[in-house]
Amino acid sequence: VTLVGIVHEKAERNTDVNFVLDDGTGRITCRRWINETFDTKEMEEVLNGNYVRVYGHLKSFQGVRQLTAFSVRHVCWTHSLCL
Repeated sequence: VTLVGIVHEKAERNTDVNFVLDDGTGRITCRRWINETFDTKEMEEVLNGNYVRVYGHLKSFQGVRQLTAFSVRHVCWTHSLCL
């Protein structure tokens, strides 16, 4: 799936980065696993309050839906939000 929304509650760990994505219709917890230096650099651009485009898979863990992201990109142009 692909979602665009605002980042909230970003939390970084050595192995992953978690954040809440608000797309205007609701919120979902997202997790981006950190495997390589490239992944770390990608997530440095993701800040609370910024718009991002997330590509990932919907999963359910202990009855809670979350998005396991394989790509998170900062949306730096407002025309990118027009879908």
